[in-house]
Parts: sequence; structure tokens; C-alpha cells
Amino acid sequence: MAAHSPVSTPSSSPVEATMPVGPWLLVVGMHRSGTSAVTGALGSLGLAVPVPQDRWAPTADNPEYWESRALGFQDDALLERLGGTWDRPPDPEHDWASDPDLGLDDLGDPAEAAATAFPHPGPIVWKDPRSCLLLPYWLPRIPKPVAAVFIWRSPLSVARSVQARDGMHLADGVALWERYNRSGLAGLAGVDTFVTRYESIVEDPVGKLGELVGWLGDLPQYAAHV
Repeated sequence: MAAHSPVSTPSSSPVEATMPVGPWLLVVGMHRSGTSAVTGALGSLGLAVPVPQDRWAPTADNPEYWESRALGFQDDALLERLGGTWDRPPDPEHDWASDPDLGLDDLGDPAEAAATAFPHPGPIVWKDPRSCLLLPYWLPRIPKPVAAVFIWRSPLSVARSVQARDGMHLADGVALWERYNRSGLAGLAGVDTFVTRYESIVEDPVGKLGELVGWLGDLPQYAAHV
């Protein structure tokens, strides 16, 4: 009988997820600051938003969040490990990004969550307000070069919106606005960032988005996608 070559069998080991190459565009801003609207607009212009099966369901106060559930769960787990939540941020004085006792690596590879949200190649836009508090964790893990859009809205308008949605006292809402914006700006140091005010987008959406698109076109990583 003729000898047969050994039949190869598929490997049973799982394929390790890798961080989507992007390029990544982060939409950074406090809750209720218009980040959903801007992310949706950028998605309609061609950047990849999280796939539909991974997005949060619409609610009465927001018809589309454009947020990844997988990455949102990762952020919630991070905040919990740091001793906080989205509305009770962890101690800002603690150097948690370099604290070996926190065991952040035990939370799992964030590349798996990112690959769930963005399974296809090409430029992507990621928005999660909690990233304001967690940029020191994410930026070292996101492929470079990365860019960001920072959106800020009047603090009292944000506080009133959070009060209507969550019942938060106005003073607490303003304090939360300050913490998110301070943390977001500090975390974006050294990152190419387009800063815009939510109210200016409402006043002139086409003009302001045109400025944003023009700015993206000047960044080398988007030259092939303009």
C-alpha cells in the first residue's frame, strides 16, 4: 500500500485577538456633551463605528449612542478596579496607571473587546465618555498614530441634562463635568486633537463638520482615506 501523508488537523488553540490598526479617532467628552451626535456624523462620513450587534440599544433620551458594549464593559471593569464608577470617578491623585497592585492586566486583553467592536480594517471612530477618565490606560494600547476630537459643552447645560436623565444634583453634575474635562484634556496631552464646543456644532453643523473633515485631511494617517 502506498504511504499516505499525515492528515493535518486544525489547531484547537484560539486565535489571539489583536488591536485593530485603524487609524483610530477618539471622540472624547463628558456625558451629555454631544459626543453621540458627532460620532454618528463621523460614521456617516466613512469612519467605522462599532458594528450594530455590539452597540448599546437606543433609549428614550438617546436614539443612538454609537458606543461599543464590549469596550464599555471593559471601561466599567477598569473603573470598578480603580474604586469608582462613571458618576463617582476614582481618586484623581492616585497614580493608578503605574500601580502594580491594581492588577489591571487581570481584566483581560482589551484587544478582544476592540476587535469585537471593530472587526473590519480601515479608519475607526471610538466614543465612550468614560475614556475621559481612562486615557492613560488606553493610549499606550491603541496603535499609533492616534487622533482625537474633544467636545465640551456648557457645564450647566450638561448638569441639567444629567439631572434630567439620572436625578443627579446640579452641583454634583457641574463637579463631574469639571473632573471629566480636566481628565480628558490632561490625558490628550501630545495627541493631535480637534477641540470644539457642542453649541457651535448645533449652530452650524455643516460648517463645523467641514472644519473637522479638513483637519482630518491634513493628518498623514488619513491621507489615503480622504
